[in-house]
Order: sequence, then C-alpha cells, then structure tokens
Amino acid sequence: MSADPNERDRTLARVRTTTAVTGVGAVLVGGVLVGWLGHEASQPSTPDPASSSTSDQGSTDGPDGGLSGPASLPDSGPGTDSGQPGITSGGS
Repeated sequence: MSADPNERDRTLARVRTTTAVTGVGAVLVGGVLVGWLGHEASQPSTPDPASSSTSDQGSTDGPDGGLSGPASLPDSGPGTDSGQPGITSGGS
C-alpha cells in the first residue's frame, strides 16, 4: 500500500512549519530567560528585613528547628467562653 505523494508532501510541509515555529518560540523564550537572569544577577542584593539580626527571631536549637509551640497554654479564666464548639477531627 503506497501513500499519495501529494499527501506526504503536505504532511511534511506541516511538520516543517510546526518545527520552525516551535524552534523560534523556544529561542525567544530562552533569550527572555537569559536576559531576566542576567538582569537579576546585576541587581545589588538588599538585606531581607525579616532575616535581620537586630530582631529577636527566637531559638531554632530544638530538635524541630524552633517549630514547637509554647510549653503550656495560658489559663483562659472564668467568663471567657466564646460559645464556639471545640475543634474536633474526623467525621463528616
């Protein structure tokens, strides 16, 4: 069974066109990415205020990296019931 030569030529032309368009798009995206990375590299770095050593960020020496909660919860005292039900897990 032989394929129609005209159909084959049309298919090859579509493949060449698609490949060319995709290649141009890849080159453009690559150039934009390189330009953006070059721009970012040329910017002077500014210190992050959140990581400043002048503020007390707490200790991270614990086994969980400082992610533990307080040792105990404060007493709520009388008259502080919000009327909201407690948090439960599971169920639907």
